[in-house]
Amino acid sequence: MNVTRGKETFTEEEMQELRDRLSAYKAEKGLTWPQVGDKVGVNRVTIQLFASNKYGADNRDLAFKVNRFFLAEDAAAQMALQAPLVPDFTWTPTAKAMTRQLQWAHRGKISVITGDPGVGKTATFEQYLQDTPNAFMVTADKSTTGVTSLLLAMLNAAGNVSRLGGRAYTLKTLLLERLQGLNPLIIIDEAQHLEDDAVEMARAIHDALKCGLVLAGNTEIMRRVSRGARTPAFAQLHSRVSWPQHYKRPTQTDIDIILRAWGVTRADEIAFLREIGALPGGLRSITMTLEMATLGATATEEPRVLGHLRETYEQRVAPLLAAT
Repeated sequence: MNVTRGKETFTEEEMQELRDRLSAYKAEKGLTWPQVGDKVGVNRVTIQLFASNKYGADNRDLAFKVNRFFLAEDAAAQMALQAPLVPDFTWTPTAKAMTRQLQWAHRGKISVITGDPGVGKTATFEQYLQDTPNAFMVTADKSTTGVTSLLLAMLNAAGNVSRLGGRAYTLKTLLLERLQGLNPLIIIDEAQHLEDDAVEMARAIHDALKCGLVLAGNTEIMRRVSRGARTPAFAQLHSRVSWPQHYKRPTQTDIDIILRAWGVTRADEIAFLREIGALPGGLRSITMTLEMATLGATATEEPRVLGHLRETYEQRVAPLLAAT
């Protein structure tokens, strides 16, 4: 089919090709027509009528939307083909240590996990969620600072999205009903964004369910929990935290395991990437640099070398330094 980008008019033959491709896409992906309509951005009934050539009104606007959808799909597929193969989750010593802490918390304990940027904290949490039943994670931000918004986020993470609002007491009751008997682990990442009352609500959920709770983020959440030893505000939480730990920048062993997963074997590349890993951003910075450098080398059909890594790192860092 030869339909150009930005095309707004279609022959009957071209529209029939779009209909055929739409039906083939639905079958290949195992979707319903309403799901296809949602992806294309067309009314759920209308998309089926268009695909079966039974839409009585003007088909040109629908053909434009369907064609635009497939252009976007083709572009995404092409980008996926060109993108470097990123290794799956890699079990570094730090990731294993964090996982042990998550497993401990899942036994009904409270843990606090903090770490420098790029130490692999969030990736480890996501892997634990994938591997472990009844583990749920909320990532706090400026929209989830208060008690009500945190409870809504917890309900959403636990799979209850039927309510869009409500009083804190009602939401707490719904959450307790949803998680009762599941022996859950609740991970709250970026917990430093939570107001004190929201942190106390998380502690109250733990007490009510006897569930695991992990408060994670930067050193601010650790400081707030530590204050409980000296102030009434977090006294109950402080007394319940059984394993607080801060993970500093990645170890050289962490870095070398990541480099082996990426297939980095040249001594000059290893030395340079070790330097990057020791800086703020750690493993995240290494992964971004390798991914961008590999993509750049692929685009020019060259093997990736140290020059690609240096150039990529400068492209990433120089604008940020210039802005400070």
